[in-house]
Amino acid sequence: MYLSDASSIFDMIYRRMSAEGRQAELFGIAPERLSEAVKKALLRCSYIPTFYLEIPLQGEPYCDVTTLYDGSLLPGVSFGPGRGYGLQKTFDWWTEKPRAEGCSCGIEVDVSRGDTEQAAAMLGYRQNAEYVEPFLHTLGAEERLADCLSFHEKMPKVWRTYYLGLFAHRPEAPLRLAVALTEEARETIHAEPERLAEQLWQVGFTAFHGEMLKQCAAYILPEIYTELQFDLYPGGRMGDTLGIISFLQGLDILAKEAYMRTDGGAALLEKMEREGLTDGRWHHLAGCAVSKGRRRKLAEGGSQLLGLAAGVHSLKLKYRGGSLQSTKCYLELKAKMIGAE
Repeated sequence: MYLSDASSIFDMIYRRMSAEGRQAELFGIAPERLSEAVKKALLRCSYIPTFYLEIPLQGEPYCDVTTLYDGSLLPGVSFGPGRGYGLQKTFDWWTEKPRAEGCSCGIEVDVSRGDTEQAAAMLGYRQNAEYVEPFLHTLGAEERLADCLSFHEKMPKVWRTYYLGLFAHRPEAPLRLAVALTEEARETIHAEPERLAEQLWQVGFTAFHGEMLKQCAAYILPEIYTELQFDLYPGGRMGDTLGIISFLQGLDILAKEAYMRTDGGAALLEKMEREGLTDGRWHHLAGCAVSKGRRRKLAEGGSQLLGLAAGVHSLKLKYRGGSLQSTKCYLELKAKMIGAE
């Protein structure tokens, strides 16, 4: 079977991920709605972005999708008529020149809310803060720059800037800011939860209490890459929402499957289930692992061998007003060129 474009690649991987009852248990959304949201986020080029599916681990199942492009895109690419969620200007800027390794620009669509006409723009800038101003300028959100930079200045030395996101079409929407915790920070917080309180106070986040801090610290593990997410509202007001995301980056797909079925991931989720942070649906996550080779037709003729892969990427605890609001999982779908003929 030959694949033609990024859309068909996404559809094939998703079909395998959602098979054997996982569609109803994990995703709870019509596949065609998800597919259409992805199509509208695809640039007209041979590049294959990485996709991320966001699903809850308790409550009614749903699925939202993010399409992420790295810094290797060539200038001049476009979405085509009626596509791109109004973000062509953002990607014109992003593709002006090669970007730093590890940085990315993406589109997040809240498919579960039925809002598939608009989307959030995301910027993975890591420690390249010079990307923030032009990114916000493309969204007509220059007034958010001062708040963002003020947050950067307040940050503890053991935090690292990571990414931001914004639904620019929602005037009162918060700027989502994420920071990465260094290994030093993770070790300290895990051993001494009160250190997390000190760090949160430093950036102006106050919606926490002692029991929440203990729970957060229990899931901030020294050996797992972790980020914190904050909502920053117009005028610099800090929201009462805190996200803690634990990444499983660095594991290959087969290792991730074992990790979620019998190893560390399973142990972590068993603990979360015992504490009421998730229900039994997490047992289906290991089955989402995909590792396949397929050929893709090239517009200029010939074909390309692709390695298709999918699996659990990260887990998220989201608190609001000091109480746990939701537990989520992010699944990663990607394709990598192996060779051409």
